Amino acid sequence: MRVRLFVCLTLLCTIVAGCASSDGGAPHPASPTLFGQRVVQGLNQDQLRAQRGEPFAIYTNDQGSIWFYNTAIRDMQRDRVVFDTQKQLITSGPAWTRAAFSLVQAQTWTTAQLLQHFGPPIRQEMPRAGLLQSLGDDAPASNVQAEADTDSRNWIYGSREFNRYFIVTITVDAKGVVSNIEISADPNNTTQ
Repeated sequence: MRVRLFVCLTLLCTIVAGCASSDGGAPHPASPTLFGQRVVQGLNQDQLRAQRGEPFAIYTNDQGSIWFYNTAIRDMQRDRVVFDTQKQLITSGPAWTRAAFSLVQAQTWTTAQLLQHFGPPIRQEMPRAGLLQSLGDDAPASNVQAEADTDSRNWIYGSREFNRYFIVTITVDAKGVVSNIEISADPNNTTQ
């Protein structure tokens, strides 16, 4: 009984002390919100680099630059930080979400758009041959189509939402245009 009372009183004192802090409960500039640190709009590139270190990848465009930071184990979460031409932070947030990947449109998006929205993929691989493609001469596909398929690459991304891992496979043709996108649950999900 005394142990429970002691634990309850200790917990109550801790809560009261936290509520009575001098900042009135306002978030501290270094409080965790995004990738372990609070990111304030208007922060410049040097300040972010001092907080987070070197980004995983940087891409530039006419509007400024886009930085990517890996934020989780298995590199399955990545944050996207956008700066304007004056090197001031405009927006930041998770880059790899199913909602973001669902915006990718086949025959419309290019590799440049993929890199600026999601950063580099986890890996690239050749698309797997279908059953008919592996049959050789008996396959109905033309030689032209078979040659075009060998120039395609699967860009593999991933995301984690609600303790579930998802694999995102984006097929890019030889011209750098997205030809297919597939979002599926990771069969090796380790969070269950």
